Amino acid sequence: MAKYRFTSYNYFMKKIALLIVSMLTLSLHTSPGVAEQPKLLTLDNLAIPETLGKIQERFVGSRNRWVIHIQDIHAHFAAQENIAAIVDHLNAVYGIQTVAVEGAWKSASFPKSWALPSSREKQMLARALLEDDYITGPVYSALFSQTPVTLHGIEDATLYDQNREIYIAHLNKREAIIALLQQHQEKLVAAKKEVYNGDLQSFDSQLSKFREGEAAGAFIPSLISWAQNREVALDHLDQILLFIQIMAIEATLDKKKLASEAGRLMQAHKGSRLSFEEILRSSKIPEDKLEFYPETIKYLQLMNLQDQISLADFFAQIEMAITRLKEKLFRTDEERKLDARSEAFALSKKIILFHATPEVLNTHSSLEAEVAEEAGRGGLTEALNLGLAFYEIAKTRDAVFFEETTTRPELQGDIAVIAGGFHTEGLSQKFRQADISYIVISPDLSGQAPDEALYFKRLQEAAPRDQTLAAILKPLLNADRFDEGYVRAVPLLTRDRDIFKAKKAVETYQIGLPVSLDTRLPEGVSISEIMGLAPPERTAKIVDLMKNPRQGDQPMLLVLRARDLVAAISNNDAALLLLEAVKQNRANAIVIVGSPAETPLETIGGKYRRIPWRGDNLADVLADDKFKSRFADYFDNGVIAAMVGPDEDLPDQRVLELRGAVALLFRIILSTPELRSFVNNPEFAALLNEIILEIENLNEILRGA
Repeated sequence: MAKYRFTSYNYFMKKIALLIVSMLTLSLHTSPGVAEQPKLLTLDNLAIPETLGKIQERFVGSRNRWVIHIQDIHAHFAAQENIAAIVDHLNAVYGIQTVAVEGAWKSASFPKSWALPSSREKQMLARALLEDDYITGPVYSALFSQTPVTLHGIEDATLYDQNREIYIAHLNKREAIIALLQQHQEKLVAAKKEVYNGDLQSFDSQLSKFREGEAAGAFIPSLISWAQNREVALDHLDQILLFIQIMAIEATLDKKKLASEAGRLMQAHKGSRLSFEEILRSSKIPEDKLEFYPETIKYLQLMNLQDQISLADFFAQIEMAITRLKEKLFRTDEERKLDARSEAFALSKKIILFHATPEVLNTHSSLEAEVAEEAGRGGLTEALNLGLAFYEIAKTRDAVFFEETTTRPELQGDIAVIAGGFHTEGLSQKFRQADISYIVISPDLSGQAPDEALYFKRLQEAAPRDQTLAAILKPLLNADRFDEGYVRAVPLLTRDRDIFKAKKAVETYQIGLPVSLDTRLPEGVSISEIMGLAPPERTAKIVDLMKNPRQGDQPMLLVLRARDLVAAISNNDAALLLLEAVKQNRANAIVIVGSPAETPLETIGGKYRRIPWRGDNLADVLADDKFKSRFADYFDNGVIAAMVGPDEDLPDQRVLELRGAVALLFRIILSTPELRSFVNNPEFAALLNEIILEIENLNEILRGA
């Protein structure tokens, strides 16, 4: 549950660092061709194209395993697409088949969907579901990976629910909270104009933009320049010194020549799925050949320096440099006091808007009273407490994630972990302490912002205890049904070329409906739409459809026992409604099984085919060769509906047992040609029963129809 931290201070601090630290991660990832076998390389060689994301941190421990932490950004299509591509690369090149995911606590794989042959339709449908946040990047990757991928939830369900409920409570008040934050910030800005000296105002303006995620690309070099010009000591800040060294090498790098050298060096590796960086790291280019490529040598130096960056230490040192520089710029105690208030407000704002990082929370712990006081001045105490409660649980979830990934048997060996940016520092620290090698990757955002409205919608969907992982943010879904629904929907898309119908088919099957039940009815209403109505509206819609059947429907054979019909008459049962519906089409036939004496033909009325048939055992009648011969057209092409007793077996797979209120919807289904093949599905009758049982007033339907 990483929320939107990547649009805030946390993401942009790391983005600017890696903007320079990663430097020129070239987009030279070759097109998939004949892929080399998995595990050609060890994961310390891992690199990804700049178009997909950036490696933020790499730590090599002594334990014989790697954890690849891919930072999650919910409800962000570009990020999820890139996460899928990164997982696919890990699978194809390094053989990783296990992915641990935040936001879930069960496991899932999609063997049927994965086994579908690659096609334009298979990809189109998956992409459409990804755009709707119906599935996420890890699920997408599991549909297309070179070898099967299994997803494992690593959440504690109770803690996840607690975090989710707090966040929803925040979102319900978010507009009012933002208004209060804006008002208080404007007061502080006005005070700074009155109190700060010119240099302090200039630096504070840059710092404020950096804290808010604006103009981040220029701030860190500017900070270093400010510090050097004012003789701020940076000697003991080794990470900043390392960063300065990287900047110096990067300034001398000829990017155009590097791209040319890379193109020549990659010629020998066509058909592999390796990036240029992976080729360099894996020493696949002999040293005696590499010496003729000077820009490539510089680039390799940059990558080696990048590996020495520790994000936690780097950003801690950035804050030290900011503090030291401010001391050089302060001229009065009044400036110091106002700056302290501004810093306290900045901390409270990050916590209140759920944009905090572990670094922010660590700072808050030493300034708790000051932060609370400043939040109180802005009327934001309740909002601050809500944020603090959220992060207290979030830190506990860090420990759960670590425990799951280090103790569960199925999560041993090399794995990918998909978890939000907030969890990066906590997990990284724990992996370092356990001497486990890890790599942190942030997916590229393609300049897009997360869809907060869509994420809020997904968060509001309940997460039952029997969660299975079909989509990470839609945990109520059943993985097996998603797998089956997707397999059914791809041919539907191929046939109808209707992506909206195909998407709906997956969602419909997911909640327990056959895929084709979403075929639109002649009146412009689908079964899933009927189910989505509130009971009173659903009742009215069904009544309307029953009153206005289509003309010229495919003929139907309805077989009733006389005693069932008598019972229907005396009990005002739904069988009478079925009779009325069938009678609307004169091509239909109604067979009454039983002796003529007990057949109440006078109660049926109307001009239609009614054929008494002797015998009381309905199953025997339906199986009788003479009966089947007389109604061969129905048995071959039509639908045979029968009121079968509880102890009787259906003699033919095309015969559908109709009981009670199930008949009410049968005519609706029958009027849609695409649905007729599904009426023989044993799940179908049970489904219709469930729908009807939800209707509040059956008598209204009986009277209306």
